[in-house]
Amino acid sequence: MHGIGTAMDIEKHGTDAGEVVIIRGELDLTNARQLTDVLGSSNAQTVILDLSELAFLDSAGIRAIDGVRRSMEANGRHLLIVAPPESRAGWTFRVAGLADGTVLESMDVADELAASGDTDG
Repeated sequence: MHGIGTAMDIEKHGTDAGEVVIIRGELDLTNARQLTDVLGSSNAQTVILDLSELAFLDSAGIRAIDGVRRSMEANGRHLLIVAPPESRAGWTFRVAGLADGTVLESMDVADELAASGDTDG
């Protein structure tokens, strides 16, 4: 999928522990709604959002992700956000003050949490 404006690619696939959504390209004001729609359409108990390959993330993207995370949690579901420290998204989350406890460092950590069912940290 590509948004109108900034290019963003979204790949989804199921796993035994839930669903994985991988975002590539740029996530910003021009396509944040597209991500919200994709994440909102998932029925999985746990969704892993992999931002490892994201080239750009702005405040609109962070707001969209955080809004979906809060909505899912209010419904007893979980959004695990993966943004390795060395990635663009990891840097952006750190600058925004959201990295501690909200963002996971790797897919391995997210997979382990999702498989164990210990998604509350």
